[in-house]
This record gives sequence, C-alpha cells and structure tokens, in this order.
Amino acid sequence: MAQKSYKQLNLNEVELEALARIAKPKLYKHTANIVGYHRSRTLINGGSDFAGLREYSPGDEVRSINWRASARSNQFQVHQYQQERGSRWFICLDTSASMRFPNQQKWLQALQISDALAYLLISAGNQVGLVAFNQAIDKFCPLGHGRQQYKKLHQLFDQIVPQKSGGDSLLHLCAPYIKQSATVIVISDFLQTDFMQQGMDKLYHSGHQLHVLQTISPDETKLAGDGQMSLEDCESGELMQIEFTAENRSIAELALNQHCHVLALRCAEKRINYSLAYSNRYWKDVLLEHISRL
Repeated sequence: MAQKSYKQLNLNEVELEALARIAKPKLYKHTANIVGYHRSRTLINGGSDFAGLREYSPGDEVRSINWRASARSNQFQVHQYQQERGSRWFICLDTSASMRFPNQQKWLQALQISDALAYLLISAGNQVGLVAFNQAIDKFCPLGHGRQQYKKLHQLFDQIVPQKSGGDSLLHLCAPYIKQSATVIVISDFLQTDFMQQGMDKLYHSGHQLHVLQTISPDETKLAGDGQMSLEDCESGELMQIEFTAENRSIAELALNQHCHVLALRCAEKRINYSLAYSNRYWKDVLLEHISRL
C-alpha cells in the first residue's frame, strides 16, 4: 500500500506497515487456533504468488515448511502467500452519544484503533467487516479482504460520527449481521450499567470468539466548578441534581474504576480478550498491548 497520511485519523501507512510486521506472527497464531480455520493459497487477484516466509503456526501444512530456511533460523519457517484467508473478523464500533463525551479524544482513539486494526488484519490475510451501532445499526460493511476492502472500511471510519444525544448502545442488534462464526471485537466505553450484557451474551452464545476493547477518558468524572449542578444523561436525557464536591469526585472516580474492574472480571470468566484503553494513550500502544496478549 502506498504511503498516505490521514488528517482526521492521524495515521500514516508507513507506521501501519511497520506495526503489521510486528503484529502478524501473533495474529497468525491466534487465527490458527480458531475452530474451523483453514488456509487458502488463493490471492486477492486470484493468483498464487509467493510473498515470503513466516514462523510456523499450529495448523500449517507440513509441505509448506521451507526446510533450508528453518535450518538457518533454528525455527520452522513456512511459505507465506499474499492471501491466507479463512479467518473472519468483525469490528463492532459503538457510535452512541457517550462516545463523544467528555471530549473528542475518546472517539478519535476508538476510530484510530478500529482503522489500524482493520489494516493489520487485512494485511495478515483476514477477512474484515464492520458493524457500527447505537440504538440502531448505523453503518454496516460486509466481510471482505484485500486493498479495496481496507479502502472501503477507511472511508466509513472517516464518515462515522457518534450521536449528538440519545442513542442507546444496543449491541445485540449486531448479531444478525454476523451470520458466520467469526472473531468479534467490540470497541465501546461500556458505560451502560449492564455492560451491554444482552448483546455480549447473544454474540458469545452464537459461537463467536469475542474481544472487548473499552475506551475511557480520564476526564469522565471531571467537571469544572463546585456546588449544586444539573446534569443530563447524554443518552437517556434523564436530568439529575448533583452536589459536586471533591469528595463526590473521588466517589465518582472509584465507581468508574469499579465499573471497569467488573467488566474485566466478566470477560475473564468467559475467556474474552479484554483491554482497557484510556483515551490519553497512544492508539499504537493500546493495539500492541492487546495483540500481545493473544
């Protein structure tokens, strides 16, 4: 892919390509262990061109091992073709109103991670699709692979904006759009009191392998000033009166930390890959940290 800078997402393909080289071994090992995963030597353009070597992963055919290269490196090396497909990934991106508050950085980080993840997965030969959701399905892009699919996804990421108000996070609406068994990564702040449990359960019991990436702003519980304040829930529209003091700020921060901790525990119980991403962290560090745990 040619070098190009994206102003809104602040990504460039030189950095993405470097990241892809680091991430590919982990992604190959992860997808090789997915039930039903298979490898195909069919290229994007229909050919079967040799594209290099990589480390052996469980599930690789013995006949694909390059014995000479393996002897030089003391590790099994297999032939890699430009397209090794069979692994399906869906990015489920929350576009509800809470994703734009308390500032734009949370939303920007979610977009950057989504776009970079799509690039990495497609570069590793996977099929990638997108479901953006709030109280309805906002955007849908069916599974695809190759350069054109990444361009299509990138254009969607460049267009999507979260709701200005309202817009509950109904994750369960995504399930009918993910018809085949896939790896699903849900990117959201997960600030709902039930952690979108209905949607999580529906995807989990449909046989999909789940990832959760929770993006949170360090300023979620911070407001300027003290004293009595009237707050409106950006999604439900509910008004509430709050006495905002230093003590209440500490209580709010503790409640948020506890909320994130409970979500992490629920994910651990079901062996769901979970990452907590504070929006002041660099998107690349967040993504590498998540991939490193695969």
